[in-house]
Amino acid sequence: MSKTKQILVFCFLFCLTLGIALAGLDSVAEAAYGTEKLGTILPTGNINDFVVRIINAVTVVLGVIMVAMLVYGGAMYLTSAGNQERVESGKKAITYAVIGIAIVAAARIIAEFVIGAVTGK
Repeated sequence: MSKTKQILVFCFLFCLTLGIALAGLDSVAEAAYGTEKLGTILPTGNINDFVVRIINAVTVVLGVIMVAMLVYGGAMYLTSAGNQERVESGKKAITYAVIGIAIVAAARIIAEFVIGAVTGK
């Protein structure tokens, strides 16, 4: 598969996963607040709640992708059977997954800090 097709497939799967995560927010709201919050994922008056929801959804999706990449790299490394190319490819996947997890965690911490500073919480 060419690099362009891989990027397109990744973007499609990312958007699909994000859409599923955002669609699931209504059921979370129903479980937490009852049926009066159903009907929309948008908050009724506070944009901060909407931004926090989006950040949470994106963080969850990226976290799942990074953990899946970590598992993929580990599986590739374990099943390499001495093939140096697969060993190196598995090591790179694990390294990139760990770096990605660190970036997602740092972005989450920075976003929470900024939102806290803006809203005064």
